Amino acid sequence: MTQKSLQERFVETVKKTTVEPFLFLIMFGFNSRLVTLQSLLHDRACRISLNFSHDICDNLDDAENDLEQIYAVRYGNNLYNAFIMISTVPALVMATFLGEFCFLLGVLRSFHTLSLKSFH
Repeated sequence: MTQKSLQERFVETVKKTTVEPFLFLIMFGFNSRLVTLQSLLHDRACRISLNFSHDICDNLDDAENDLEQIYAVRYGNNLYNAFIMISTVPALVMATFLGEFCFLLGVLRSFHTLSLKSFH
């Protein structure tokens, strides 16, 4: 039995995937962005908000920097949670008020046509 190349294994995996590839790529990009954002917020918390030195922030995984790591991660997570909460407010407002407003006045068709025209 011969070992398959990486490309052949990748192609077989993609063929067996039942999730729509477009949705997979969008979610992969979205989650990659969130992970990157969270690590950048941890770095920002360490360097800017908590004013730790560059030596400490570059070596947060060292045993002597455990306390600083706890502070930086905690502060970074608070920034991340605030970012997520603030970014969901427009969606909540639209889902709560705009949806009901559109159905009451029958303006839903005009919103769909405006959104379709923006792609052309």
